[in-house]
Amino acid sequence: FNPSKCPKFRDICRHEYSNKLLKLCKKGVKIICLVGLGGMDKTTIIKFTHNNVKCMYDASYFVEK
Repeated sequence: FNPSKCPKFRDICRHEYSNKLLKLCKKGVKIICLVGLGGMDKTTIIKFTHNNVKCMYDASYFVEK
């Protein structure tokens, strides 16, 4: 799934991508690294996901450069 492929439906794409990340976390994924070109809403997606999954872990960190 590539959120940059559907710019007209950006909000829907963000939600779908965040749901995919949430499912990975529920499966036990410990680290998520989201990389890509600027303007693809990476920060928005990962902040939303982070806020929804941080309660699943003993510790969580969000690192932004």
